[in-house]
Amino acid sequence: MFLLFVLLEPNHAITQILPKEGAVLNYRLVGFSFPANVRVKGYRVEIATGDHSSNDSFEKNIVKFIDSKDTVIIGEVPSFGQQYCWRIVLFLDKNNIRLTKGKIHHFSTGIAAGVDTSKTCLRVTDTAQAYKDAYIFTDGNRALYDMNGRPVWYLPNIDGLVEREGADVRDLKLTPQGTITFLLNDKRAYEINYDGDVLWKGPRNDLQNPDFHYHHELTRMKNGHYMVLATDPVLLRHNLTSHPDSGFLIVTDTAAHRDSAKFVYQTLPFSSILEYGGEGNLLWSWSTAKYLANSDVYYREPPTRKNKYDVHPNSFYFSEKDSVVYLSIRDISRVIKIKYPSGDVLDVYGDQFGPGKPTLNDSLFYGQHSVSCAADGDLYLYNNGDNRGKPTAATIEKLHQPDGQTGLLTKAWEYNCTVEDPASLKHKMYGFTVGGNVEELPDGSLFVSMSAECSKLFIVGADKKIRFSALPEKWDNFSKKWMMAPQYRASMITSRRDMERLVWFKHDQALK
Repeated sequence: MFLLFVLLEPNHAITQILPKEGAVLNYRLVGFSFPANVRVKGYRVEIATGDHSSNDSFEKNIVKFIDSKDTVIIGEVPSFGQQYCWRIVLFLDKNNIRLTKGKIHHFSTGIAAGVDTSKTCLRVTDTAQAYKDAYIFTDGNRALYDMNGRPVWYLPNIDGLVEREGADVRDLKLTPQGTITFLLNDKRAYEINYDGDVLWKGPRNDLQNPDFHYHHELTRMKNGHYMVLATDPVLLRHNLTSHPDSGFLIVTDTAAHRDSAKFVYQTLPFSSILEYGGEGNLLWSWSTAKYLANSDVYYREPPTRKNKYDVHPNSFYFSEKDSVVYLSIRDISRVIKIKYPSGDVLDVYGDQFGPGKPTLNDSLFYGQHSVSCAADGDLYLYNNGDNRGKPTAATIEKLHQPDGQTGLLTKAWEYNCTVEDPASLKHKMYGFTVGGNVEELPDGSLFVSMSAECSKLFIVGADKKIRFSALPEKWDNFSKKWMMAPQYRASMITSRRDMERLVWFKHDQALK
C-alpha cells in the first residue's frame, strides 16, 4: 500500500528541494518539495529503490510514483533501512505529454529497534472503525505507527542518549504548534521537530541539585511556554513531641537527622509544576510541599506508615479555557484543582483525611494515573484501582465536577478495561499501578493506553464499544515468542492536517 496526500492548503513557499540530497531520514512518511514551473500542468514524483545515477538504472527500479498539481507532497516509501532515489517528471498538458525528466536525487531511511518489525511491533487486534488515517505515538517503542500497526517514524538518537542501554522515554506526543515533546531519562525535557532537530531543552537543574529530575508529563502550552512536573525535595522541620493537632507533619525517624530531642528534619518526596519560557526561564511554579505541609494529609493513616506522605504527582492537565490546572497524586488518591496563575486551590477530589482515621470519598477512584478534561468540563481519570494494596481491574472514569467547593464528584460514566495476553502470560496477575492514560478524541470517543503491566491501546466509544485495539509487542529471543512491550503512555495524531504540520514544521511556518 502506498499512502499519498497533498496539502489541504497548497503552499508554494517551500522552494527548496526536499528531502535534501543524501539525507538519512527517521521516517517513511516523506515530505517531497521542489520548485514550481509555471509552464506545466502537473508533476509526477517517481521513486526507485537503490542508489542510481542513470535514468536507465533508475527506471528499472521504480517502485512508486505520485501525480500532483502541487509542488509540496507527502508520500510513504516502503521500508526503513533502505536507499531511495527520486526525480520529477513534468507534464506539459492534460494529455500527460512528458516535457522533461528531472535530475535524480538520493536519500535513505534509517533503522531503529522501535521500527524493526523483527524485534518490535504494534499488533492490531481490532481494526479502526474511525480515525483510519490517524497515527499513534508509543513512548516505550519510541515510534509513530499508522492505524494498521505499520511504523512510519522513530525517535532518533537525540544527544546520543535515546539508544543507550536503560534509556527511558516518556510522554511522547504532538504539541499544538506541530512539534514533538518528550522526557528522557528523568534529567532531560525536549522539544524536537519531525527530523529530530532539537528545538528546546528544559534547564539542567540536576547540575546544581543531583536529586532534581523531570517526571511523568511535559506539555507545550498554546502560548508557546512549557509546563512540566519536576521533583522538589524539601527538607521540612517536624515536631515529634507535640500533640498531633499541633499543625506539624509527623513522620517516622527513618533517614532523618535531629538537632535536638524535639525536632527532626527529613527530606520528603514533593514535586512542583514548573512553567518555562522559550529561553528556559522559570515563569510560574506551584509546589506540593507548600500546599501539603499543613493540609489534611497530616492526618493520613495508611495501612503501614511507609510512604505516609508520598505525594509524588503523576499527571497534570492544564485547561487553558478555564485557566485551571488539575494535578493528580496517585499515592494519596487525590486530584487537586488549582487556579492559574494565582495558585489558589479551588477544590480537592478524592480521599479526605481527619483526626483519628481518614474520611474517604465515595471510592470513585484509587491510585489514578492520568487526569484530563472532557469537552463538557467533566474529568477523565485512568483509574488504576489500586485500593491500598488491593488492586482491582483498571477503569476509565468520567466524573462530573460539583458546582461549588462543598459538593462531591459524581460518576457520569465508567468503562472496565480488559486484558488480552499473549498465551505465555495468561495466568499473570496484573496490578495496575504504573503508567496509563486517557484522552478524549474530537468525536467524543476515548483513546486509552493501559499501564506498563499491560500495554494494550484502544479506542472506545460512549456506547462502550471498542472501535480499535492493538498490542505493542517485542520479540523475546529466550522464549521465541512475542511478548508485551511495556509502554508508559501513548498519544494520537488524529487529523491529516496535524500530520502535515508535523512533517513540514521545520520548513514551513506558514502552516501553523
